[in-house]
Amino acid sequence: MRELKRLNKFLIKYKGKLLLGLLITIISRVFSLVTPRLVGDSMTTIENYLSLNSISPDELKDVLFFNIVLIIGASLISGFFTFLMRQTIINVSRFIEFDVKNEIFSHYQTLDQIFYKKNNELRTAMFTGEGRLVILCPTECGGPRPMTTLNAPEATAVEGMDALPDFTTDAYKDAYSRINAIVIEGEIEAHDNYMSLGTLIPEHKDELAKLARMEMKHAKGFTSCGRNLGVQADMPFAKNFFGPLHGNFQTALKEGKVVTCLLIQALLIEAFAISAYHIYIPVSDPFARRITEGVVKDEYTHLNYGQEWLKANFEASKEELFQANKANLPLIRSMLEEVASDAAVLHMEKEDLIEDFLIAYQEALDEIGFTSREKARMAAAALAG
Repeated sequence: MRELKRLNKFLIKYKGKLLLGLLITIISRVFSLVTPRLVGDSMTTIENYLSLNSISPDELKDVLFFNIVLIIGASLISGFFTFLMRQTIINVSRFIEFDVKNEIFSHYQTLDQIFYKKNNELRTAMFTGEGRLVILCPTECGGPRPMTTLNAPEATAVEGMDALPDFTTDAYKDAYSRINAIVIEGEIEAHDNYMSLGTLIPEHKDELAKLARMEMKHAKGFTSCGRNLGVQADMPFAKNFFGPLHGNFQTALKEGKVVTCLLIQALLIEAFAISAYHIYIPVSDPFARRITEGVVKDEYTHLNYGQEWLKANFEASKEELFQANKANLPLIRSMLEEVASDAAVLHMEKEDLIEDFLIAYQEALDEIGFTSREKARMAAAALAG
């Protein structure tokens, strides 16, 4: 218990929300206790009517009707205050988790390189991309929600990464012409895919249109990144790069397979993009870094949409998800292989891209509801493909 005293400062910080949550909890429990009492009174009234005939049928109806109204009202009020409790006490736990991670990260930034050389495995667990602190145990820690977005200029020194690439060389610009085209084409196709999904999920048409507009904004931002370096994006290469995945999406769209479409766009492509952006940010030029840092935050919103829809329709979608994963996950592996040499010129290692992608994708599957065995089965599809 002595170790828990370290949390006292965080509890004090959010004492207002905690006290409000405690009050709401008490109110919720009080109303939940009313229901059994009213049910008991109703049963007593019925017994008295049957055995003693002490009340008339009309009086019995009035009493029962009144009690039923109170039971329904008490249940609704109890449910409403239970919801408020989740928005106060449980949210405070998230705020405290956020603060604790910030504190840990700040401490890690004070440690020297010798510490990290001795604890090499910690680097992978700590950092991806812009210095985001990642916990590699999503089930225990509440799911794939990055609780921190921490800019860590010291992260490069801590990890002992190589110096930034020379952005002016012909080799860099040649590789960048294809990488830049891939992200532009990916964002444009994401725009079209989300608009198409609006025809399959008409009740979410406005939300999907909003996601689509964000993707087009990203495409314009990445176009300006190429222009900043004087690079012409190789768009024909990018169209061929996405060709197989694009074809599978269009086939699923024509067949009305919303689950397959969501897996391709909202899970596979978004996880692919997030992993690539994470690895790219530390080695990007200053202009592209600002653009990409803004984009990667939006991509989590897109990934979350797919997670939540599939989670809400999990049982009905499960078998199709297995089939769609089997058909499309090997394509992601092939795409990573195809881009590996160009990515290496930009100081983006293939192993890092694969690791970050698998982390993002498996966290999404975990959030949707797949078990560890089922996730392993789905990951094996990439090896068998």
